[in-house]
This record gives sequence, structure tokens and C-alpha cells, in this order.
Amino acid sequence: MKALRLLWLGFVLHLKMLSRSAFTGILGVIWPLFFATTAFFMFRTRHDPSALLYASLGASVMGIWSATSVTASSAIQRQRWEGTLEPVVATPAHFSLVLLPITVAMSTVGIYSMAATLLWGRLLFGIHPRIVHPLLFCLAVPATIVSIGMLGFLLSVTVVR
Repeated sequence: MKALRLLWLGFVLHLKMLSRSAFTGILGVIWPLFFATTAFFMFRTRHDPSALLYASLGASVMGIWSATSVTASSAIQRQRWEGTLEPVVATPAHFSLVLLPITVAMSTVGIYSMAATLLWGRLLFGIHPRIVHPLLFCLAVPATIVSIGMLGFLLSVTVVR
């Protein structure tokens, strides 16, 4: 029960911190719309509806990548600069229980980025994505976002500024 409480409180805390960061806000809100608009204008010249669908999905993955990996790669650096990394490492809880809420919070921003990109494409460009296997799609999206977040953490550990 303590582990679940730790995961939940860590998730809420890190989601609040990410939602108040101007950098994360721009990265999560403006960049996906920029990616989507650029991709839609590029693929619209082909006059192929399936190309617009692929542009929509590609732009949403680019939004996920920018929202999740950049934030994840700077998470440990940010904690080091703020002086909170040492207490986090020294906590009695397992280190993975401390890092997991950070990744899940960044994944939530990534899911928002994907949803905003697909909604932008639907409202502005009239793209109606058809999901053939909704259950598999719903399983694949979080797995993709969490794996991108973990790659960002790997980058933050290996690339020291």
C-alpha cells in the first residue's frame, strides 16, 4: 500500500511541476500543433487522403517524442541543479519507485500531445483517423510513450551537461 501511495503522490507532484513549467507547456502544446500543421501542409499537396492520415499519425508521434524525451532527458539534470537528486536517491524507497512517477507524468503530457495533434488534424484539416483494432491501439500508445520516456531517462544518465 505504501508503494501505491508513493507512486500516486509522486505522479501528482511531478504532473503539477510539469504543468507549471513554461518550457513543458510550449513543448506539449505549441510544438505538436506546429508539427501537425507543417506535416499537413506538406502532404496536402499530394491530394491523397491516406497521406494526410499518415501525416497526422507521424506528427502525433513527433509530438510524443518532443514532449516526452526532451523532458525525460532533462529530468535528472533538473533535479541535480535544484539539489533534490541526492535526497531522492537516499530515500528508503526503491529508486525505481521514485523514477516511475516521473516517467508516468511525462507520459501523460505525451498522451495529451498525441490527442491534441489528432484533434487539430480533425478540426482544422478534416482528417478522420480510423482505428481498425482499438484495443491494440490503446495498448500500443502507452507502451510507446513509456518506452520513449525511458529512452529519455537513458539519455539523461549518459549525456551529462
